[in-house]
Amino acid sequence: MRGFLGRKNYQRMRETAAAILIQSAARRWLAQVRYQRMRKSAILIQSVFRMHVCVKLLRATRRLRATIKLQSIWRGVQARRRCRLMLRRIIYCQSLIRRKIARRLLAGLRAESKSVGKLKEVNFALETKLVGLSQALHTKAEENRQLAEKLAQLETQISAWKERFARVEEKGKEAEKETSAMSSHLAKEVAALKEANAAITKERDKLAHSLKKKEEEAAAQAEELKKLTEKVKAACESASSGKDVRGGCGGARGTAS
Repeated sequence: MRGFLGRKNYQRMRETAAAILIQSAARRWLAQVRYQRMRKSAILIQSVFRMHVCVKLLRATRRLRATIKLQSIWRGVQARRRCRLMLRRIIYCQSLIRRKIARRLLAGLRAESKSVGKLKEVNFALETKLVGLSQALHTKAEENRQLAEKLAQLETQISAWKERFARVEEKGKEAEKETSAMSSHLAKEVAALKEANAAITKERDKLAHSLKKKEEEAAAQAEELKKLTEKVKAACESASSGKDVRGGCGGARGTAS
């Protein structure tokens, strides 16, 4: 009887332990399922909240970019308006200054057109000076030609003296061989010829220097004549609106030609 009760108690204890084990496994499974559900729910809530925050931030960023874009467009419009306004003002100021300069030029041209008599006097004086310079230039050219001819004659004379000097030297050498008495006379003649040659050379250099100076003076006068001619032409062109000035310019051009 005791053995039966002991086996029965042992069987009950095993069943109780098995029931407890099954209950703990079931509770653990239920706890795990509940935990997984809660975890998934928490993750879903977090993701939804984060998505909401990101969408809100994205909208705010887009709003900020749109605001900045609108501000930049509006500032560009204002800057272009200011630039156009400033450009119109600058053009207006330039037109005023140019109109003032044009009026001054017109007044000067009117004053010049009224002073036809003065232009005639200036034109006549320039023509007179031009004629005088032309004559002086012609005279200088003639003097240069004469100096060149004289220089050519001197060079011919120098060459003749050189030939004579060479002949005398040859004669002196021959005479020196023949006699010593003739050598002193020939030496004196040679010395005289050398002095004459030196004098002629000096005179030739002097004439060449004078010719060069005359040529420089002629070139300077030619340049002055050219400037005066250009001045006359400019005066004629500035006074081309008057009939009398046209006649004076025609006379000036005829004299210059």
